[in-house]
Amino acid sequence: MQLPEKTWDTSETREAFASQFHPLLSESGHGENVKRLVCFALGDLHIGLAQLTQSSESPDSSKTEAEHHLDNLTGKFTQHAVALTMAGLANCLVGNSGVRLLTQDPAYNDGARNMLKDLGFEVVGDHGVGGFAEIDKSVVFSVFPTVSVK
Repeated sequence: MQLPEKTWDTSETREAFASQFHPLLSESGHGENVKRLVCFALGDLHIGLAQLTQSSESPDSSKTEAEHHLDNLTGKFTQHAVALTMAGLANCLVGNSGVRLLTQDPAYNDGARNMLKDLGFEVVGDHGVGGFAEIDKSVVFSVFPTVSVK
């Protein structure tokens, strides 16, 4: 099984996304002004072994609970991989990691925060307006938030 971030990095979807996102920033003339990519509700990435070793079958399908959990986790990894791609493309416009990559999700636990820090994310505000306070000269990325980020 290929890791989700490797799957994303080599996918046609990533190429199609990048071919649309990069020109959107560069042709608008606003890309050089972007200082932050602020992400909301991308999902917790840190899971326990117990969640992966469950073998009971879900009542609505032939998948086990662990398989459903892995499907959900893959989506979360992909959302974070998209954010990393966006930050990388924005950095191409401003040069040398000039764009801060911020994320906020109340579901993040200590394990997720450590993983995200290693990937280049800054986790802001466990709850409340921490991420919202960072929105200035920013691109905002949020896929399925439970709060309004409009």
